[in-house]
Amino acid sequence: MHKLVYAAAVAAVFTTATAAANAAERDPNNVGCGLGTIVWEGQSGQGGQILAATTNGTFGTQTFGITSGTSGCARGGRVYRPDQLAQFIGPNMDRLVQDMSVGQGETLASVADLIGIEKGDQGAFFSATQRNFSRIVPSDSVTAADVAASLNTVLSEDPTLKRYTLS
Repeated sequence: MHKLVYAAAVAAVFTTATAAANAAERDPNNVGCGLGTIVWEGQSGQGGQILAATTNGTFGTQTFGITSGTSGCARGGRVYRPDQLAQFIGPNMDRLVQDMSVGQGETLASVADLIGIEKGDQGAFFSATQRNFSRIVPSDSVTAADVAASLNTVLSEDPTLKRYTLS
């Protein structure tokens, strides 16, 4: 019986480590919140991410942090992948650029929803995109990924909107 429990624990650690290593290739900051993230903060590369993910997964601190709003977790957090924003922007670039230039519109509202901006903060988001339009869209050759990155920068610099910054 002890061998079965030991084997299950080893399998769980390797599964978590493998998932973290695979995710590290896609996103350099991908372990989320939890005790492991706090303990291994500042570490770079797969090793630090594997240790953080394993700590979070082994001790269940991520689940606790999400439900309690501790360990760097937010109760109102969202499951979000930054590449989703660029995927949305790509085919909607022309309409989004138009909307940002005037500070309102359906496509801009969709971007706000994708980012998770609460209704009460959307006016500030719309104004920020209009005010920073030339930074977000510096040229006609800007890519969807560039726009997404610039939006993130604008969000991070705004006192009201910085909580929506994508990691």
